[in-house]
Amino acid sequence: MSCFRGARGSRFSPPWSIWRSITLALTTQPRSTHPKLRTALERLQSADLESACAAPAPPELLQAIDEFNDGQFFEQHETLELLWRATPAEIRHLYEGILQVGVGLHHLFNKHNFRGAAVKLDHGIQLLEAFPARCHGVDVGRLRADAKAAREHLLELGPERLDAFDRRRIPRVHLAPES
Repeated sequence: MSCFRGARGSRFSPPWSIWRSITLALTTQPRSTHPKLRTALERLQSADLESACAAPAPPELLQAIDEFNDGQFFEQHETLELLWRATPAEIRHLYEGILQVGVGLHHLFNKHNFRGAAVKLDHGIQLLEAFPARCHGVDVGRLRADAKAAREHLLELGPERLDAFDRRRIPRVHLAPES
C-alpha cells in the first residue's frame, strides 16, 4: 500500500476503505479520458459529417467490417488503422470508433483484460456518438446501441466474471439499408 506525505512531511496511509473505493471506481467504471479523444470530439462537433457520410464506404472499411463480424478483432484493427491513419478528414474518426470497439472486444476475449475492454469500448462509443445513425452505409446507430449494451453487460460482470460474458451480446457491424 502506498503512503502519502502529510502537510508537515509526515507519512500516512489512507484507510483501507478509501483504497477499496478508489480501486472499485477505477475498475468497475473505467472510462476513456485520452486527450486525443477529447480533441477529436471537439473537432467532430463542427465537422460536416452528413456530406462525408453520404460517400460510399471505402473497400478497406468493408474488409474490416467482415473481419469484425468474423470475430477477427486484431485483424480488423490492423485494417482500420491503415485506413484511419491515411484519411485526413474527420470521417477518419468513424473508422477509429469502429476500430476501438473491436479493440475492446479483443481485450475482452483474447487478453481477458477487463479495464482494457471497458476503456476501449467507451472510447469507441464516444467517437461513434458524434456520427449520424447512418454513415458510409454503416448502421452506426445500431453499432452504438449494441456496443453500449455490451459494455454495460461487461461492467455488470466485473473483472472477476469475464468468462461469463454472453457472446450473443457481441456487437456486429451492420450495413444500413439504402433509404
